[in-house]
Amino acid sequence: APVRLQRKLADGSQEVVADHDFLRFLDQPNSCWDGITQWWGTVLSLYLDGNAYWLKRRSAAGRLGETYFVPHWYLEPKSSEGSTNLIDYYAYRPQYEVLKLPREDVVHFRLGIDPDNIRLGLSPLKSLFREIFTDDEAANYTASLLRNMGTPGLIISPAGEDWVINSEEAETAKKAIQQKFT
Repeated sequence: APVRLQRKLADGSQEVVADHDFLRFLDQPNSCWDGITQWWGTVLSLYLDGNAYWLKRRSAAGRLGETYFVPHWYLEPKSSEGSTNLIDYYAYRPQYEVLKLPREDVVHFRLGIDPDNIRLGLSPLKSLFREIFTDDEAANYTASLLRNMGTPGLIISPAGEDWVINSEEAETAKKAIQQKFT
């Protein structure tokens, strides 16, 4: 849906503003990509994680110049020790270091509230990920069995009819097989 800007009038009604700097900004949020691309990244992170982020880039005078979509796995809202604020900064992990970004330099979109961490949103898909993974693993196991004509990958059988193994030897063999094939 296209973004629409409205102005509230003195009588309480609203009028649509068709031409405004903010609308042009959303159409071209930075020099790398257009607004649609930024929104697609935002929607992807929202549905995968329940959180999406835009990083604000400011001019030397401190004015907002550009915004950039940042994937959800790079940022995490944090509070300083002893702080009463819900969020003091965002921990940004672009590589191997952690940078503290001021709260005012990050736009944080959330879907609802995660009851395990109220600083975060909650993805509608997150609760399904475990089920999907389990189903996928079961399908892979079944496919592996079918590739082997329905037989497991390893069968241990005695060398002859009179061959006997005591419980200590059986345990030693079991541990050796587990170490090699687990």
